[in-house]
Amino acid sequence: MKHFAPFTPFTPFAPPARYAATALVACAILRCSPALAQTPATPAPAAPTLAPAVAVATSVEGTAYVTRADGRQTVLARGSAMRVGDALSTTRNTTVRLRFTDGGETAVRPESRMTVQEYSFAPDAPEADNLILSLLKGGMRAITGRIGKRGNVDAYRLQVGTATIGIRGTDYTARLCNGDCGTETAQLTQTNRSNAGPPVIARLLQVNGTVTVERGSRQVDVAQGAALYASDRVSTPSGGHAVLAFRDDTRLTLNSGTTLALTQYSFDSAQPGRGSMLFNLIAGGLRVATGLIGKAAPSAVKFKTSTATIGIRGTLFDMACGPANAPENPPAADVTDVRCDESLYATTRDGEISLAANDGAEIAVGAGQSALVPGANGASRALTAKPGFFNAMSTPAPENVQVNLEQLFGGAPPPQENTPGVYLMVREGKITVEQSGQSMSVDAGESAFAGAGQSMAPVRLMSTPILLDRDPALSNSAFNFNICRR
Repeated sequence: MKHFAPFTPFTPFAPPARYAATALVACAILRCSPALAQTPATPAPAAPTLAPAVAVATSVEGTAYVTRADGRQTVLARGSAMRVGDALSTTRNTTVRLRFTDGGETAVRPESRMTVQEYSFAPDAPEADNLILSLLKGGMRAITGRIGKRGNVDAYRLQVGTATIGIRGTDYTARLCNGDCGTETAQLTQTNRSNAGPPVIARLLQVNGTVTVERGSRQVDVAQGAALYASDRVSTPSGGHAVLAFRDDTRLTLNSGTTLALTQYSFDSAQPGRGSMLFNLIAGGLRVATGLIGKAAPSAVKFKTSTATIGIRGTLFDMACGPANAPENPPAADVTDVRCDESLYATTRDGEISLAANDGAEIAVGAGQSALVPGANGASRALTAKPGFFNAMSTPAPENVQVNLEQLFGGAPPPQENTPGVYLMVREGKITVEQSGQSMSVDAGESAFAGAGQSMAPVRLMSTPILLDRDPALSNSAFNFNICRR
């Protein structure tokens, strides 16, 4: 039989005396020092205050990153915000579209880097508008919002290399090349897609009085140097005149009270024989000096009124509209500021023209000769003498007005594909390019180039570079720019 030790009841653990004493001392300290007893735990660091968003990514195709002003890098997703100081980087095959708080929209192509340097926009403070973007690599296309269209027209700028571009209410494309665009250009040559807008066909050389241009549904006053486009309708005031120069060196003087519709114009300096020109005289009169199209393809040049058509043979001539059944030698007042729905007078100063009435029959009018279509139903006929009002004209003969076609329309072809620098194209509005202390204005339908060197001056290009005109990443259809343009 086994024997067990008697059961000993459980005794709770009692700490050694030294621990008990320590605890008593701690309690005493806390009782005597209420401040210590109430000290809270150390709080977690506060989250950094973020600057206000200036733009939001409305589309991200591929992988893009944003390096914040404090050095942090994050992946850019649709809906992500951009802030002042942020740098956007796109990877290969990645495109990003941003919408700024002023309503502007910017598209960034693959393998690009763009920084928002400065931004200020408040709906009620146009005087404080400010936007500076910096393109460090690759390319972008932008349609400006309210910044640059109100208040300070110089509020929107783009920094690219050594050039500064001032943006004034426009749709523009910028591409920075550092010897890396050649392969791409060769590939784009095989496509027919075009991003470029309608080209500039003419410019105002001289302006006397308030000259207006009707363009679509808008009518605007224009100044000397203004760009003109096919389908524009140009008007001079009573007592005023304007001289126009075209890309092929055709020059026109619009006399007092003249309205001229630039109905059709096509010219390629490499193939002048394929050019064409059709202008409609609505009112007033013209003085004409034909250019390269008239010399290479004279049958492709026409000046029309509602009752007559003038064809040319590479020449200088004058034409003026008059009332129905006008005499052969009317007073100047009868052929000034008159609509062109009745008579038409013409005189040739050099070369030869043909004058045809609505019946289709035409007569040749050689140098020193004059002719008349007497009304809407009249037949063309030669005049025995030059009407006196032609001799009394005080408006300038266009062939005597000096023209620098290279300055007006660009004489430089696009640089070689690997030439370092920034390539620019304007679809709407206007930009100014500043570099090496020189400034150049670039209108819609034009392109420019600013080389990478500090001493390089910006140049206007005679045609749009392929890498801008046919870039699928910045095409009209790819980004569907539909913001309100006011």
